[in-house]
Amino acid sequence: MKKFVFILFFLNFLTLYSKESLFEFERFSTNFNGVAHNQNSLIVYGESGVLLKSSDKGKTWKQKNVDKNELSINKIVRNGNDYYGILSKDFIIQSKDDGENWTKVKPESNVSFNDLALNDEFLFVLSDSSVLLYDYSFNKVKSINFYSTTKASAILELDNHLFVSSDSGKLIDFDISDGFKQRTIDFNELALCNGCTNPSQLKTESSKIYLTLGSDLILSTDKGITWSKADNGVSCYTIRNSACYSLVSNFDYFRNISFPMFYKSSLGKKERINSDYISRYVYTMFYNSLEFISDDTLIAVGNDKLIIMSQNGGKNWEYISNIRTTATGSFWLNSDTGFVFYEKGQVFRTTDGGITFLPQFWEDNTYLPFKYFTALYFNSSGEGIVFYPNNKNNGLNFLLTKDFGETFKDVSVSSLIGTIGENVPKIASIDSNFVFFFPTYGGRNHKTLIYLFDKNLNQKKLTILDSISIVLMKVNKDNNEIIAIGYERRYPKSNSTYDSVNFYLMSSVDYGSSWSKNFKFKLDNNFFVISEVDEKYYITTTRDDSTYNASVFLNIFNPINKSLIEYIYIGNNIIGSNFFKLGERLLISGYDRVFYNDNYIEEPSAWSSDSIYIYKLAGTSRYGNNIAYVVGMGNNHQLRLLKMTQKNSTEVGEIQILRTYLYNEKPYPIPASNKVSCKIYWDLRYDINNANFEVYDISGNIIKSTSTMIFNRKDIFSGEINWDCSSIQDGIYYISFTHGDARNIIPIIISR
Repeated sequence: MKKFVFILFFLNFLTLYSKESLFEFERFSTNFNGVAHNQNSLIVYGESGVLLKSSDKGKTWKQKNVDKNELSINKIVRNGNDYYGILSKDFIIQSKDDGENWTKVKPESNVSFNDLALNDEFLFVLSDSSVLLYDYSFNKVKSINFYSTTKASAILELDNHLFVSSDSGKLIDFDISDGFKQRTIDFNELALCNGCTNPSQLKTESSKIYLTLGSDLILSTDKGITWSKADNGVSCYTIRNSACYSLVSNFDYFRNISFPMFYKSSLGKKERINSDYISRYVYTMFYNSLEFISDDTLIAVGNDKLIIMSQNGGKNWEYISNIRTTATGSFWLNSDTGFVFYEKGQVFRTTDGGITFLPQFWEDNTYLPFKYFTALYFNSSGEGIVFYPNNKNNGLNFLLTKDFGETFKDVSVSSLIGTIGENVPKIASIDSNFVFFFPTYGGRNHKTLIYLFDKNLNQKKLTILDSISIVLMKVNKDNNEIIAIGYERRYPKSNSTYDSVNFYLMSSVDYGSSWSKNFKFKLDNNFFVISEVDEKYYITTTRDDSTYNASVFLNIFNPINKSLIEYIYIGNNIIGSNFFKLGERLLISGYDRVFYNDNYIEEPSAWSSDSIYIYKLAGTSRYGNNIAYVVGMGNNHQLRLLKMTQKNSTEVGEIQILRTYLYNEKPYPIPASNKVSCKIYWDLRYDINNANFEVYDISGNIIKSTSTMIFNRKDIFSGEINWDCSSIQDGIYYISFTHGDARNIIPIIISR
């Protein structure tokens, strides 16, 4: 019977980790690939399955993530009012309600989808060296192979002919009505290019075919029979009434800013339509698609979530969205309004929950010294600060705004130039003042520098708290009282150990000039992270100094009744993010998982972990009631700003939850020869003396020699299993450890 139970448990264990995550992650930043539109909606689409939809001609937008696995949307085209598209691999997508909802169909497996064309009968999907034909029920009708030394990149359908960009300087003409007979067009032989690139940006109007070879525009007026050069200096273009309209980006090296240049070419004449005008501080602009959506309205999209539009035929352009791809952090006033800072002083603001962002208006070039930031702060009155720890004399170290980040003034505060603080300063806005807290943690010189500034960043006072680092503070808006947690260390024995370590609940009613110590409490372990949740302070501590791999414990301090709950084990490999809530669920980020508690008030030790398969979390920002804004690292190791939400109740109900009443580290050594050890941690609600240890082989048979297993208790919540396996044959074994209502399986490999 034990054998049967073990196998069931092991299968359940494997099933658990094959389940999808409880949480969804939506990328804010992306690179847009193209535009599609019908009478009712406007769609822009791009990398990582991100698309934006507008039903009011670009005034407001909704964001949708068609694919959660980071596949890009390579193309969306329209047939009537229905949209059809392809992801970068295996999937066709479809919307029959103006882009509001999308169906995803997988007709292939591990096949790259590069471009898409259609007619009334078929969808033509271009792969690396073939064209795949599907009917409108997504059944494959035919596969047409062709020779290519490079990845085929573009496809166009015109009057029962398919034109495929198949190779360097080559275009294949497939005659659909003649059994897909192939004819190769070689632009090298036609002397239209030398060392040609792949033909790209295939377009048609009035039975004419247009494409680009490098920066040259090539034209055929007889459906691909003859070709000629129509223009040069073309990058991103569109055709309207036989005229070519092209958009290029001009980069001003003196001011580190880009702006669009829009041209019209017709009958051999090329003219500039717009004039130089700098509005927003856009550092780089790379366009991927340009389209007319009416006679006067144009839209262009590109990298860094770039959307610009013109309502007067390209004479003037308005920025709709732009945010750099790689993120480092953000500040959120609420679930709709947030700010993101990048190097060179760019501050991007969103007012629609991260769907669109825009940088500040351009003022001058003094933003350039700002390479990174250590603090962002904004209040509900529109006042905001970006702090940059500039170490150069007379250097700029602040950006100051009073209009929610639309414009910034650069400010130099001489008293803060140099090595001020080792950690992110904490900022508060009280009355007509800013209060800055600069705590120091490292070395032996622990203190907090408290600066009082007016709203123009003129210094009014400096207060020094000796031996105390302010690790958390908030302002009571009713009476402007500052409430803080102080971390005091005195009488150092080394750089990391002290004879006296205390935490204080502190308060100040004079902008931090004087303080009252209202309550003192101690924590024996190393301090890691502190957060306030529901008027309680959640403090994590570690067992050693190796905080990224150490065992992490939760301590809960209630300032109302002055109670402290200690040593609640959460897990290992937890990074330094804050605790945050999604709905009624409490979470803290791990590197490759989220640790969460569904009933943290009544069961503070009932922590579960949920694996994250797409992103490694690297920090958490402010949050709304059901939304968290996090920084995640994808497979390319670039940091992305993400919106994190919970899946709906039906999805959550399908996922089995692993309760972490019991945890073990990886056994060592692996493989083992004569002895194997494994560290374990347990829930203090259960008596460890009642724990049960058993060993099974790979078939589920119990091993009798567990008498050679020794359990060494280290402290009240942890210990180590040591098993003398010298008499056991080589193979795979499982140590079963039961404690309370939890059971862990520890896989062991013995090999000599």
